[in-house]
Amino acid sequence: MPNELIIFDCDGTLSDSEKVHNRAISDLLVEMGYPHYTLDYCLDHFAGKGMPAVCMLIEQRENIRLPENFVRDYMDLFIERIPDELKPVADAVESVLHLSANYKICVASNGERENVTESLKALELYDLFGEDRIFTAEDVARGKPAPDLFLYAAERKNVAPENCLVIEDSISGVNAGVAAGMRTLALTAASHNPPAATQILKGAGAERVFATWLEIVDYIKQTCG
Repeated sequence: MPNELIIFDCDGTLSDSEKVHNRAISDLLVEMGYPHYTLDYCLDHFAGKGMPAVCMLIEQRENIRLPENFVRDYMDLFIERIPDELKPVADAVESVLHLSANYKICVASNGERENVTESLKALELYDLFGEDRIFTAEDVARGKPAPDLFLYAAERKNVAPENCLVIEDSISGVNAGVAAGMRTLALTAASHNPPAATQILKGAGAERVFATWLEIVDYIKQTCG
């Protein structure tokens, strides 16, 4: 099965960052007087979702309008915590470097571009991708689970969707990859994934679900032209 372009998600796929993201959301909401937004609650309900969707869910549940500076405050808090808290998913950096020798690569993330850029810099992957191979939900009208972001990335890299391979960790990401008509592999190596993640991601339509990056690299060698 020929594949020309590998599209990587960022949070939970390259960077083990969902806890960092959702702890920032939780801390802000608890400070605002909503103590039920624990880290576990935020991970269960917000992981893999872009901030527009997160804000909509919060506003609907609480019947409020979040402050205009809520997203900016969340971004500032996340970026502030990157040096101490952000780590790569095990073997992600080495795997990306290895795969980049044989395939076009890019990142397509539901996150804010500034957050994604700072995360990739912390992982020392930013120079490998560069600005022209980093795509975020800010580039399209609809983020994941809609296919728009993956289709946009494929178009920008001049590769047909059927010749793209997506690597994701979230239900919304797998849904987006499948909807885009791309081969979609799922990864459960990040620290936030629950025991049931494998079955959940398989049910979302992932071709295969892997526990480690090394397993993904071996599978790509076996199945990708």
